[in-house]
This record gives sequence, C-alpha cells and structure tokens, in this order.
Amino acid sequence: MTTTREELSDLRASLRAMMERRSPPARVREVAESGPGADLDLWSALARDLGVAAMTVPEEFGGIGAGPEAIAVVAEELGRALAPVPFLSSAVLATTAFARAGGAPVAAAWLPRLAEGAVGTVAVTGADGVPGVDRLDVRATVSGDHLVLDGTAGFVPDVEIAEVLAVAAWGEHGPVVAVVAPDAVVAERVVVHDRTRRLSTVRLTGVSVPRTDVLAEGDSAVALLDAVCRHGAAALAADAAGGARRVHEMAVQYAKDRVQFNRPIGSFQAVKHKLADMYVLVEGAAAAAEGAARAAGADDERGLALAASFVLDAYTEVAGEAIQVHGGIGYTWEHDCHLFFKRAQLNEALLGSASWLRARAADALTAV
Repeated sequence: MTTTREELSDLRASLRAMMERRSPPARVREVAESGPGADLDLWSALARDLGVAAMTVPEEFGGIGAGPEAIAVVAEELGRALAPVPFLSSAVLATTAFARAGGAPVAAAWLPRLAEGAVGTVAVTGADGVPGVDRLDVRATVSGDHLVLDGTAGFVPDVEIAEVLAVAAWGEHGPVVAVVAPDAVVAERVVVHDRTRRLSTVRLTGVSVPRTDVLAEGDSAVALLDAVCRHGAAALAADAAGGARRVHEMAVQYAKDRVQFNRPIGSFQAVKHKLADMYVLVEGAAAAAEGAARAAGADDERGLALAASFVLDAYTEVAGEAIQVHGGIGYTWEHDCHLFFKRAQLNEALLGSASWLRARAADALTAV
C-alpha cells in the first residue's frame, strides 16, 4: 500500500494529538513504574481509532498493509512521547514474522487477531540478546509430528502481556520458527534502565509444538528472521529520531526560560553552539530514519544498518547533551530528561547495537 505525503502528515498529526491527550509524561511514569509496564488502554485506542496494530498486517488478513514510511511515522511519534505500548513487539516484530509466513495456517489464524490489537511478540535472539541464526540458543528436536524446544532467548519484549509468541530455534536441518503459547515458557523479567519497555529472558524446557504451528523452516526461516530484524531496526531508528527531536525541543525551551546573570542561558555562546550541534544531529537522524525505513522495505541490509546505527548513536548523544543543557535539574528523577536518555540507551542495545549494525554493513559490503 502506497501512502502519500499528505496521508503521512495526517497520520502524524492524529498520533501526536492522541499522545498529548492520553500519554503525557505523568501517565508514562505511572505506567512505567507499575504493573506490566504497558498502557493497554492506550494500545486498544491506537488499534481501534488509528489502526496502528494493523499497519503491517496484509490487507487480505484484515490489515492495512501500510508501507515502511507509515510505520516509521508511527514509531517516531510513539518514540517522541515515550509511549509505553507494545508497538515494536507486536505491530512490528510479531506481525512481520506472521506476515512473512502468511501461507502457514497458524499465521493466517493469528494475523487478523494481531490486526485487531492482540499482543504478540518474538523470541528471535540468543541468550545475549544478539540476533542472528548463528546466535540462537534454543534447540528444536523432532518427536513424532511435534518439535520439542529447549533453550533460552534473551531480552524478549512484552512477553508478560503477549497472547502469542514466535520462537526461533536451531533444528536438525537449520533454523525453524514456531508459534508457542506464552504460558508454556518461563519468563524472567530483566531489569533495565528504561522502564517504558519490559524485557524478559525466556526459558523453554521440553516445550512441544505441533508441526502445524511452524511458521518457517530452513531458508524460509532465515529470510523471515532477517525481515524481522530489518523492520525492527528501522522501527527503533524511527523511535530514536522522534525521541531525539522531542528532547532537543525541551533543551531549547529550557535555554530560553532559564535566566542566569540576568540573561537567558540560551544567549550564551557555549549553550547556543551545543544546541546548534544537537539540531544538526536531530535533522540528520530524521533523514537517516527515513532512509532506514526505505532500506527495510527494499531489503537493503547495508543501507539499513548504516542509517539505523547513525540514528541510534545520535539519539544517545542528543539526550545526553540535553541533560547538560538543563544543568542540575536535568539529573533529577523528577525531570523527564533521564527518561529519554534511558530510552536512547535501550534502543541502541536492542536487536544488536549500533556497532553491531555497522559490522553487519561491513560484512554486506565485503560480500559483494
């Protein structure tokens, strides 16, 4: 589905209005510090009113089938608001996995439910949270017409609230991706600085999966996992671009409001230069996030890796500099700067890291 610039602008405006109304910083803090760490009421509203959950679901399964540019707009606006919703885990990672296996009966059964707002997630990394079929720690063995899964997957998002889980494992004939009920695994919450997301270590012990619940095997599983990681990295890049822009706006406003020596601190050259340097990074990050989205849609791994790594690094630097501009208040728990800085750090570490992405780009370049 092709989305025009006007449609993307309308989508952005609608999302921003909903976030300002339903997910202000006070609400983000409330959700992040209690319960499962996700605002399921907000998620339901996003799915019902704006079709966010259905964005990547193909139209034949009741979805919108939106292009990567629309997904990037959604991720950017949710990142700007630090929205504690399962967009990355469900609407990007899980939906991409099921959509790539649309011919499998289990995928056809779940895609309409995901489009309506059911929460899904994926366990596609090794115990260290790094993606790649060579890093998978879960093993699949054949037992009659079932697969038996044993092993560990690290840093799995939103498994506590998920209704369905796609697990990547290494089988006798290569990788395999199978659908597992979340209550069939043991999920141990991982404590991370960013409380706007919930991550868990997932342990599988003798989990039996019927062959009908297999999404992909062999080369098809490799292609599926590559697609999940590409679109996940693009979504993280867009989230980072949105967060970087918002925290820069906060720093600029503070520099206008904070008075020292009878002058706004923004009038001092050192602060002006810092804000200008941050602005260059913010605009570069926005352009790179768009490039990452296009690269993900075009299966351009090298372009995606280079663009996404730039955005992730830029967000961390801009968020850190914003704390510096705010001075002492920026270091306090009561101020929102640290929320953006922690989100930036987690974005940089999920599904690999900026340095890992650059290494992937180098591998892709030398393989040509």
